[in-house]
Amino acid sequence: MPPSVLMDDMNHLRCVVVIFLLCLSAPLFAQNNRMASAQAANGMGYYASEAPLDPSVSADLRLAAAYCQLRAFSTGEQKICWRRVKEALVKAGAVSSYPATRYAYQAGNELVTRYGFRKIDIRNPYDAPVGAILVYKDDGEVGGFGHAEIRTLHGFASDRVSRGYCKYKLTGVYIK
Repeated sequence: MPPSVLMDDMNHLRCVVVIFLLCLSAPLFAQNNRMASAQAANGMGYYASEAPLDPSVSADLRLAAAYCQLRAFSTGEQKICWRRVKEALVKAGAVSSYPATRYAYQAGNELVTRYGFRKIDIRNPYDAPVGAILVYKDDGEVGGFGHAEIRTLHGFASDRVSRGYCKYKLTGVYIK
């Protein structure tokens, strides 16, 4: 077989794996449903619907979203959002090496300059496509590290999984 056919088969297989992993993890959102519904009822936000599937987003990023989502369920650790996102990006093959930046608010600049990501003009996190990396800055907090998460089919994932987005100011949405 020519190498191009093999690559097409591998990309197809990766997409099937992503969809399979997302379907398997859907029941895990049941624990977050009550909290999201309560927040919506109190006017604190609204319930996330399914994210758009944008064909221009790399299949590696959609795979990274699935990895990150599954990894977040397996640990109770928090305050390691950018680390979990970096691990998912590397594991999915979306980046060639482990990103060096330490703080989440620095993620966008590194993704663009070192890994070929591009910033897209989205201001509402719920409009971000599956696989997009969302970066937030926590202005006003002393020593704030920011927050980074990946948009999943039913919400957001980093060091935790949530149907609601971060309370900090969204500084950028990045895709490849």
